[in-house]
Amino acid sequence: MKKKIPELIPIRRIHNYVYCPRLMYFQFVENIFVYDSNVVAGEMTHKRVDKPTVTFFSEEIENNSLEKIRSLALESADIGICGVIDLLERNPNDGSWTIYDYKHGSPAKDIHGNDCAKEADIIQIKMYVLLARHHQYNISAAKIYYAETKTSVTVTLGNNENDLLKIISDVKNAASGELPDPLENDNRCLFCSMNSVCLPEESLYWKKQKKITYPISRPPLAENVSGEVLIIHEPQAWISKKGDMIVISVNGNNVSKHPIHLLKSIFIYGAAQLSTQALCCCLTENIQVIFFTPAGKFIGKLDTLSISGLDSRHGQYKIAESESHSVKIAIPMIRAKISNQRVLLQRNCCPKNNDALNLMRGLRKMTTDAQTREELQGIEGKAAAIYFENFSLMLRNDDFAKRFTGRNRRPPLDPVNAMLSLGYSVLSSEIAGICSAVGLDAACGLLHAPRFGRAALALDIMEEFRPLIVDSVVISVINRNAVDLDDFIFLSQGCSLKKSAHHAFWSTYARRMSEELIHPTFGYRMSYRRLIEIQIRQLWRIFRGDCTEYFPIVTR
Repeated sequence: MKKKIPELIPIRRIHNYVYCPRLMYFQFVENIFVYDSNVVAGEMTHKRVDKPTVTFFSEEIENNSLEKIRSLALESADIGICGVIDLLERNPNDGSWTIYDYKHGSPAKDIHGNDCAKEADIIQIKMYVLLARHHQYNISAAKIYYAETKTSVTVTLGNNENDLLKIISDVKNAASGELPDPLENDNRCLFCSMNSVCLPEESLYWKKQKKITYPISRPPLAENVSGEVLIIHEPQAWISKKGDMIVISVNGNNVSKHPIHLLKSIFIYGAAQLSTQALCCCLTENIQVIFFTPAGKFIGKLDTLSISGLDSRHGQYKIAESESHSVKIAIPMIRAKISNQRVLLQRNCCPKNNDALNLMRGLRKMTTDAQTREELQGIEGKAAAIYFENFSLMLRNDDFAKRFTGRNRRPPLDPVNAMLSLGYSVLSSEIAGICSAVGLDAACGLLHAPRFGRAALALDIMEEFRPLIVDSVVISVINRNAVDLDDFIFLSQGCSLKKSAHHAFWSTYARRMSEELIHPTFGYRMSYRRLIEIQIRQLWRIFRGDCTEYFPIVTR
């Protein structure tokens, strides 16, 4: 799909393009940014030098009364670029100007071991020179200052205007086209802030351009990877913002304080209140706020307007309208779900040649032949029935095992189903939040039909993770005797958790989501929460047309 891009290309995005065309596309076209430590340090470096010079240009420049100009913003419709020059310094001898560009990092080294400017930095400062000369500034020299080593590197200026204009044209063509392919086995990826979004090696594998024959140097860490989930059960709780803290108070007394930059999500059960300042802070800092009834039923979530992802959502809607395409992507999800359910049974109660395991193995094979959503859901339903018929065998507490006679919900009738329903509701809400952050429509599913108030795509993605996360948490809570029957409320309307059961469930759920496992394909360690995001970003690529096959997570 041909895109309309701004008439003026920021010179900073040209720098991105020379470093990596894919980086330029993410930031310029998709408006996706990740603020890692290097980005923040770079912003701080510019903050110290970017105090604009206040001047009446027409008078003071003509009178040669200015010696330095900081943060000079220029643009040119003729060239098609715009930018902010960090520093212009006048030469007192001939009145010419020297351009300075500030960089956070360190310079490169030439073959003799001497400092030299990096390729992308050279192109960037030459673009500034081109733009300044277009505005009649007599530029005689250009220097790049690297803050890490506190050294300046002089860039040789030549008559290369045609080369620079070609790069501008290349950037415009790349920005108006499709997402460029990632770099392959390139060290630049290790230092790129967008590594956690770009997923270069993983993307190449998913696209099947080339199998990975070299070790991935590091797992693609997400921003705020260790972010905490704040859970509020107290109905009298008041959530406010003070400075850089989210403060929880009850009846006017402060109960806890949480640094904003460490928060990932806030889950609110019941009638707790939030201040306007806290709400705005959560929206600004991309902190999910998810609301539940006191019994654990999902109500809704606070979310911002998605600022990117038009390509992926457009592709998502097209694929969702095609049953054959939707089923092709959903088959691996259901196959993985059945496989993970079998593994959980095999680990906890069933011998290798158990009838239930054999039946589920056969159903797993049948998924590959499914042609319609109804047929695939029928196979999944049969496998789930067999799985839950044997679920109680995995429970070592007879009080809970005897009361569990199968899966039931809306309302759940026993403690096991109450915890399963709570876990599925919480997990689907987390997945829906990640879908929105990535740029997908959580309401438009492939297998689950869209319905008012239903995050259908989140339910699709959750399938392979149900046994790995929620079912494992429930089994662990019961088998460790973290709860007993007194921790639940039994009414004619169903069964729900008391505060003590909520605490036991949440502590186990939080540990499970933070637990690290080895990725079955790529071999690095990462948490379940980050693994879910990796899978969602894989779907994001499928919807964009970057790859066609979905690779699920299957445990052994």
